[in-house]
This record gives sequence, structure tokens and C-alpha cells, in this order.
Amino acid sequence: MSFLLRLAVVPLLLAILPGKAHAQYTTTSDGNGGLIITKWTGSGTAVVIPSTIAGLTVTGIGTNAFADSYSLTSVTIPNSITSIGQGAFDFCNSLPSVVIPNSVTSIGQGAFESCTSLTNVTIPNSVTSIAQQAFYDCTSLTSLTIPNSVTSIGQGAFEYCTSLPSVTIGSGVTTIGSSAFYGCTSLTSAVFQGNAPTMGVTVFASAANGFTVHYSIGATGFTSPYWLDSSGDTYPSAVIAKPNITSANTASGTYGTVFGGYAIVASGPPISFNATGLSATGLSINISTGLISGTPTKAGTFNVGLSATNSAGTGTATLTLTINKAALSVAVNSGGQSTYGNAPINPSIVVTNGTLYNGDSLANIGLSDDFSLTSASSANTYTINVTGGASVANYTVTTQSATFTINRAIQTITFPALTVLPYPSSPITLNETASSGLALSFSLVSGPATLSGTNNGTVNLTGTGTVVIQASQAGNANYLPAINVNQSLRVSAPVAFIGNTTATPENDGIANLLKYTFDIDPSSPMSATDYTALPTLGMTTTGGTEYLTLTYRQYALATGITVNVQTSPDLRTWTTQSSTVFSQVSTDPNTGDPIMEAEVPFSGTTEFMRLNVTSP
Repeated sequence: MSFLLRLAVVPLLLAILPGKAHAQYTTTSDGNGGLIITKWTGSGTAVVIPSTIAGLTVTGIGTNAFADSYSLTSVTIPNSITSIGQGAFDFCNSLPSVVIPNSVTSIGQGAFESCTSLTNVTIPNSVTSIAQQAFYDCTSLTSLTIPNSVTSIGQGAFEYCTSLPSVTIGSGVTTIGSSAFYGCTSLTSAVFQGNAPTMGVTVFASAANGFTVHYSIGATGFTSPYWLDSSGDTYPSAVIAKPNITSANTASGTYGTVFGGYAIVASGPPISFNATGLSATGLSINISTGLISGTPTKAGTFNVGLSATNSAGTGTATLTLTINKAALSVAVNSGGQSTYGNAPINPSIVVTNGTLYNGDSLANIGLSDDFSLTSASSANTYTINVTGGASVANYTVTTQSATFTINRAIQTITFPALTVLPYPSSPITLNETASSGLALSFSLVSGPATLSGTNNGTVNLTGTGTVVIQASQAGNANYLPAINVNQSLRVSAPVAFIGNTTATPENDGIANLLKYTFDIDPSSPMSATDYTALPTLGMTTTGGTEYLTLTYRQYALATGITVNVQTSPDLRTWTTQSSTVFSQVSTDPNTGDPIMEAEVPFSGTTEFMRLNVTSP
């Protein structure tokens, strides 16, 4: 006996949730080679009941198998189940819905009693009986159709389903137990698809005001306007007529905003509803309640065909549905600016009020701006506008323009130092430029000269001295005025020899020819400044090679002289260095003469170095 008992009671650990959650089932034999689940002790919120356990088919959910599972929010019942036992799910008060598979034939006493969160239940055509108090106190139940396969509804089966507005009772029902729908305080209609069944007492007692029993033309056992049922209770009654849709023929919503809802209202007890022409709007209809809802995906005016159907026929109407455009404010970003000659950056457009819906973007709804500025656009302040707003399909667009400023560019003057000129000299032409390419204007600041010609660009010398000339560029629409630049021009009379080239009129040891070469006045004693013009010896290294250098000032107007470098190991024998490199290293700030540097490679035999000046 104990051996048989161990075979009949099979504990099994079974995965019921994604991951590693488990629930424990206890089963017993159904007497036909299958199993009935007698207890679930899991703690999860969702359960998928297996169709087989240990290779045996699960055919039933036994008494109180899931009772008091307060946290259970989802249950999946397999097609192998044929019966749901007494109190199987009672007090599962977090369970919102349940689908009973079409393999189930009977729903036991109190099977779903006090499932207070249960809003809808699907009863298949395979069920033949609903036991007493099967759905007792399911206070959230709002939708119920009893299929034609059901023959009996037990006592108090749907008692105190206080949210249930209507019930459709299939043509196969022959008996309804006492108080089956007692205390269903929201119940306004019971639609019978077949003949009048045998009724218990107070089946529809305490229903809503205006509760009516509806029955089909030709059905037996009913009378109207009142029906005295087999128990002696009387209810208002009416023959089911083809529905007449009485709800408003217009409704409106806004693109992208949740539709407030429109419910088809029809006389009689409609069994189902439908609406055609909604697909373009993005809305949908609940065919059981007639509620049209959703979020509109297209603006416009739509003609929606409405229908309400019962056993007497179909009533139709047309709903004019207006989906208004969503309000959208779009502006050009303000504060954009650039400088003439530089490529300006489009400031772009942005949403300042409202929302883009359904994956829309400003570009794909056709909005842009009229920004067309380039680096060649003139300096100015431009108005940038939002474009395309008038043709946007789903939005009413309000636009805001903005200004974009191209500032005048900075320009600079290139005015190199002027050379030394003798007096008299021919007029000289100034060819200096501005970075903008605009022509310069010249003015005489001081000195012995006059200016003439285009923009005063010709200098006419009138004597010796220092001429200061100012270059300016006043700017234009695209360029700011340039900073003025002054340059000096030294004008001097040629140095005159006193005596021959080797004479030293001042007896200072500096011959006429050397003074001429170094731009020193031979008629005046040597000054400290004059001595700085004489050659100075130095050494430098370039590219790893050492060089001896002589640095000196050379008269810019000197003619008819030859300058070379000679080296000697002993001051007796001098060798002219043909490899001497002469270069200008600066300009004397006082005379404008070039400062020259002579370089010769240094060797072990080079002890002395001199500058040799000759004149024909």
C-alpha cells in the first residue's frame, strides 16, 4: 500500500519563470494515467503550468491548488487540462486575467472566488458547466460571455461581480442557479441567445436600475415587457432588436496626443461592435465594448463606418472623425554671426514649443530655413526665416525668424621700410598693399617731399632730410579701417671726398674712402655713433663650421667701390678670400643704411682678418 501511495504522490521541482526561479508542484493520479496538480507552493508572480510532469499528462487543477496565492499576477493553463477544481484559484486577488483553454469542460465550485483583480475571463466553447460560486466576488470583472456549450450555471456563480455591465448567455444554457448574478450592481442587461432556462430565485436581484432581459425573436419562455421566470421573479424584458447607433456622429482628437476616447452607443443589447476606416488614423476599436482609442498618427478628417451587431442584425452609422494638427513652434537659433570672408555656419532651427511625435523630425516634416550665406556674402545683418511651415501635414506651425550678422573683416597694411635715396632723385612710386586687396592712400607726415598721383602714391623729393609717409586704408562695407603705418625715407646728399681717397682731413686715421664706404661725414670729427659703423670682428658657427665675421655699416648710396675680405697669418701676407659671404643682417635706424656681415671659414692658419675697400 505504501508503495502505491509513493507512486501516486509525485513531488517535482519545475522552472516557471525566466532565470532561475522555481516552483514546487504536488500531484495525484487522475485514475486514467494522468496527473492532477494538488498544490503549488512557489513564491513567484507568474506561473506556466506544465502539460506533463515526469512524462505523465497533467489533466486537472485540483482543489485549492493555487488558493491564496496573493502575489500571483499571471497564469498559463495548458491545453491538457480538462477540469479546474473547487477553489483552485480562490483568493488569487492579484490575478488580472485568465485564459481558459478549449480543453477544459468544467469549472469547479469557487474556482476563481474572490479574484478581486480579475477584469476579464475567456470561457471556451468546450466548457459545459460552471459550478456554484465559480467567480463569486470577482469585483473587477467587466467582460463576460458564456458560450453556447455551457448548459448549467451554478448558484451564485457570478454573485457580487459588481463591475460587470452586461452578460451574454449562450443558447445552450438550460439552468441558472439561484443568485447566479445576485449583487451585480452595475449589470444593465442580460442577453439570452436561446430559450428561457430554468431559473433559481433572485438570479438577477440587486442589478442596476434599468436592468433588462433581452431575448431573440422566436425564443420560447420569455414575455415582454416583463418576464416572469420559472422561480417567480419578474424582470423588465424586451425582444432583441437590430441595434440603433445613438452616439454622437462627430468626434475629434489631436495628432500625437492620446485620443480621449469615443464609445459606440446603440440601443438594444449589441453583441459586438466594429469600425472601418480607422487604420489611417492610428486608432483602434475594442469590438466588445465599442470603445475607439489610441494615439492618432495622421491629421485630417476621416469618415469612419460604425456598426453594432446582435442576433437581430447590424446597425450602422458614420462618424466624422477630425484629427487636428498638433501645435508646434519652431524658431531659427538666434545670435548667429561670422566675419566677412569666412564661411558662415547655419544657425539651424529648433522646436521652442510643442512636441514632435511618431519619430518625426523637423527635416522629415518639411521644415528648414532659407539660410544661403557664404564666405562671399557681404558684411550685413540678414534675416533668416523658417521655411515649409505652411505645407506641414500633421502640425500647425508657428515660426520665429532670427538675424545673422556678418561682421566687417580686419585688414592690415604691409608697408616695408624705405631705402635711402640721394638728393636729387627721380620721383618714386609706392606700391604697398593692404591684406584686403583694397588700394592704399598715402599722406605726407613730414619732411622735404610732396605727394602726387593716384592716392598720393608718387613721392617727389624736394631736399635732403627725413621724409615720413603714412599709409592708410579707410575700409569699405566689408572691411574695417586698417591701422595706419608710417615709414621713413632718408634723403641725403652724396658724401664728398675732401682730397683724395686716402686722405684723412680730420687726422683721425680713417681715410676718405672708408668714411665714404661706412657713410661717415669726412668733414666732421668722428663721433661715438660713427665708430659703431666701423667693422667689428666676431665668430659664428653654422652647420658645424666655424666662421670669422666682420660686421659694418655700408653706405646705401655708395658707388664705384669694391669691398672684399682678406686674411693673414702674420700681418705680412694677406690673401683675398673669394669664398666670402656678404649678407645684410639689419638696417641702421638712424641712417637707413644696411648693416652688412662678411663671413669666411675659420682655419688654423687664419690669425687676422680685414676689410679691403678699393676704388678705381
